[in-house]
Amino acid sequence: MFVKLPFNTSALNRDNKDVFENYSKFLRGGWLEYYLYKRVYQFYERRKSEIVCLTNLKFSTLNESGEFDLIALVDKQIIVFECKTGDYESFRERVPRYVERSKQLELPQERFILVAPRLNSAHRRELSQTHRITFVGLDDLEANLEAAIAA
Repeated sequence: MFVKLPFNTSALNRDNKDVFENYSKFLRGGWLEYYLYKRVYQFYERRKSEIVCLTNLKFSTLNESGEFDLIALVDKQIIVFECKTGDYESFRERVPRYVERSKQLELPQERFILVAPRLNSAHRRELSQTHRITFVGLDDLEANLEAAIAA
């Protein structure tokens, strides 16, 4: 399957710093955010759902600031997505923050989805049972998208 990259690669060299930085960011994990956006949008569009997707949405509270990788508004329901391309140890310390954000937004567990393709299904199930968010891979993404709108 051919995927059009979300930036121009014809001028990719170190002399063109902006393009090089975009390409580098894409390879370090931006690919997953882009892929997720496409999959989520197409999934709900096929179901004739009303959908709006926002990427890299920045937020700020009194205690912290941050960014959501993807927020989808599907038939007036919010679904928040975080993307992690590393193994669990690379993002383990951030999980309590995601759980807290889910509580602050008053989202059911099914509507705060952490996409982590490197985790096996048993580990994802265990983490989903332990924490108040849903851990998914690329293999079970669509089943969880269905569960999110049913919640």
